[in-house]
Amino acid sequence: MIFFRTTNSYTAPRLILAAAIALAVFFPLVLHAESSPAARCTILISMKIKPYAESVEGIKAYFQTHPAIDTDYYYLEDVKESWNEDILGQVDQYAHRAVIAIGPEAGGFVREQSMDQDVYRIFSMILNHSVVAISDPPACGIFLSIDAGDQLKSLREAAPEIKSLGILHDPANNSDYLEKAGKIGPDLGFDIVPLAVDSKNEVPAILRQNWPRLDSLLLIPDATVISSSLVQFIIKDGISNGVPVIGYNRFFLRSGALISFVYDYKKIGEDTAAYTQRLINGSVTCKTERASFKTLVNERIAKQLDVQINDTFFHTQGEGP
Repeated sequence: MIFFRTTNSYTAPRLILAAAIALAVFFPLVLHAESSPAARCTILISMKIKPYAESVEGIKAYFQTHPAIDTDYYYLEDVKESWNEDILGQVDQYAHRAVIAIGPEAGGFVREQSMDQDVYRIFSMILNHSVVAISDPPACGIFLSIDAGDQLKSLREAAPEIKSLGILHDPANNSDYLEKAGKIGPDLGFDIVPLAVDSKNEVPAILRQNWPRLDSLLLIPDATVISSSLVQFIIKDGISNGVPVIGYNRFFLRSGALISFVYDYKKIGEDTAAYTQRLINGSVTCKTERASFKTLVNERIAKQLDVQINDTFFHTQGEGP
């Protein structure tokens, strides 16, 4: 036989009171545990310039909607001298799992620092991979590097009639790019014309010799042949010879380039933050990825030089000489 014990009227209020006290103590702890970030991330920014600011805006926007990771933001110039005392001490505590370096200066600095192996070093807004070439732990992040194949495919879609394509470059800086372009270009209908120089002084002469054989000239990131004044000269000289120039940021468009491959820096920040979260969660491994880009067309120059453009591409009214 089973007996049930009833609670008298005196015991019941005491039990209710005890339960209320337990909830009052325990429930806030549960809420705090759920609202506390699972990890912290330090963002180190090279300097105060617009592209980095837009990238950081994207990082903040992403983490505001994904609060599982808390963030701290610093400019390199403000913490470079006190990194070991003020910042590194924090990185080694409070569940810090990652440091994001924005720009090459911050990237080079983070590369040289000694940090716990559990802290990921993530690099973003950096063009040259060698700036952060480390193997233990490996470098990971999103880099400003457009693949030659992706660039030529996008150019072919945007301007279907261009055939002879000159590529101005210094072989010491871009031999790999030219090798890949030389292999992929013919399959896309391009006749690739390598225009090799080893100093800025050689640029006017090699262009003068080759303008008659070119349908277009592609300028790629190359420290030897790229400067603001030289870019403006090349674009103006190209227009005078009926040859449109293709570049890789909005400055080229403002200077009169026909097409430019442009990064969305805020989107790069968002992608960097999303990649960081996936890395911390263990859903991806440490690796390097290329930043996405848009292809913009200068309509005024297209009309001026009578270049056929695919209407599905982004257009801008453009400026130029």
